[in-house]
Amino acid sequence: MILLGLSFVPSDVAYSEVERALSMIAPVGSASQHLRTIPSTASSIILEAFQSHALDVEGVEVNLDYAVHPTERVEERRFYSEVLGEDRTYRVYLPPGYEDEESAMVRYPVVYLLHGMSQGHQWWTEVARVDRIATAMIEAGKIRPTIIVMPNGNRVERDVSTTSLYDDHCTTGMDVVARALKAVGDRLQRLRIYKISCDGDFEEFIAREVVAEIDSRYRTSGERYVGGFSVGARGALQLAFGNPDVYAGAFGLSGNYDYLRGQLRRRNVVGADGKKLFVGSGASDQRGVYGDLNTLLFHREMDRRGIDHLYCTYPGTHSDVGWVRAMPLAFEFLLSESPRATAADATTCDR
Repeated sequence: MILLGLSFVPSDVAYSEVERALSMIAPVGSASQHLRTIPSTASSIILEAFQSHALDVEGVEVNLDYAVHPTERVEERRFYSEVLGEDRTYRVYLPPGYEDEESAMVRYPVVYLLHGMSQGHQWWTEVARVDRIATAMIEAGKIRPTIIVMPNGNRVERDVSTTSLYDDHCTTGMDVVARALKAVGDRLQRLRIYKISCDGDFEEFIAREVVAEIDSRYRTSGERYVGGFSVGARGALQLAFGNPDVYAGAFGLSGNYDYLRGQLRRRNVVGADGKKLFVGSGASDQRGVYGDLNTLLFHREMDRRGIDHLYCTYPGTHSDVGWVRAMPLAFEFLLSESPRATAADATTCDR
């Protein structure tokens, strides 16, 4: 009863102090978060039904009710992964001018994008239109010409029910939902339900093998970023913190960062200094312990540790609408010489 009462402290900012104390006992802190997010998860799901799926993003008309084919700027390739023991697929976006003769000696930064649970690498081009949006931003001078790589994060590529956590050890931290899905995935490998697969060293695959493949095939500069949404956001920040020699920064939208918060509290994170870091969530964004509350808790923990980052909230729920709206702000923060501190459609940004 006491735990239930503490879970409904009126202000999220006030609750963040309560949760920090509760999280010293891992199951209690996680249970408190789950209890607190039940009403907001329910309201988020209801609000999604009333969101407009027709958006104008950086001058690109996006209708999320249907998928589109990638533009000619996108290639799909396969290569053999030693750590996963099979051929794996990725898509890569090449910026305007990449093929021009006068650009033959130019090298480009790279952004690696990690999809969320129940999605695949195709989501970025077919749903989010990242190739169209990136082209519009490059041509408008808002971001530098950049290569964008979209690997498949599902253990079985054609089965979106086998999403990885992008983590060698499949560490779930205090996330009770992730632990439950991991347990299901471990025991029911062949049952098609949405679960988390812990089979395979996906951290090694993404941070080392995919990077080596891209560096060997394309004109990369060595400046790399990683970003994602939901489970992909969690993976992006963990990869950036855990592989400081690989990534110059990261962005996460609607993630769960309980494991990283625990590491920060124990002062076990050494790879965050000097990175460009962006975390954000929709204003009505909640799926259990993924979304706005968890992002706020992570933001406040990074503040306590003096880790420089940009934290934003924006209109939207835990859905395609919010993520597509937020992508340009994250891209501009990482890839512009003079990024905006806020965006026209951002409700708040705090650095």
